[in-house]
Amino acid sequence: MEIYLVRHGEAHSNIQHLLGRSDSYDLTDLGYEQSRKLATWLQQQDIKFDGLFASSSNRAYQTCTTATEWMGSDITISDDIREICRGDWDGKSVSLVENCAERLVDLENWKAPGDEAESLNDVENRMLKFLETKVFTLEATKRVGIFSHGKAIASLVKHFTDVAWADLEATYNFSNTCVSLLKYNTDKQQYQFEFVGKIEHLHE
Repeated sequence: MEIYLVRHGEAHSNIQHLLGRSDSYDLTDLGYEQSRKLATWLQQQDIKFDGLFASSSNRAYQTCTTATEWMGSDITISDDIREICRGDWDGKSVSLVENCAERLVDLENWKAPGDEAESLNDVENRMLKFLETKVFTLEATKRVGIFSHGKAIASLVKHFTDVAWADLEATYNFSNTCVSLLKYNTDKQQYQFEFVGKIEHLHE
């Protein structure tokens, strides 16, 4: 099975530097342009998804529909692949997290204020559960597309590469509309990333 993980295009929440899910924010004009370039690249690479999932956040769904409309595939919308929830800080400035010294003490388990807030480990477990219950159960011949978010995708890269959270962003690219391929290695009988953070479609 091939699992393509795609981050959404640039959204208004990105340019306003807002935290967390910010589900109602739409793509910017640039975000739509990025998504159209992704659509062209997918066609050129002859990549067509048999299974297609999109986060219920506007920006991820809009990226998915724009990039895959030519496929004619049905899209399953899921809350399970949304961005990390920052609780009471959702929709507020990223500086709240960046300037929080307490976060650096236990990066993987720290949570923002609020009952619904998630830690990075919570996001990793949520995304793994989604793969195990919704994706790995599909036929092995399937090619699946998952349109999600930066921290959500990074959590899977962290899990399957064993790169620590603190080193992820310095090691891999998680920019808008980046594409990562998680693929089953039949020889090793395990899933491995073939590539992470590909953005060649933005330079064509």
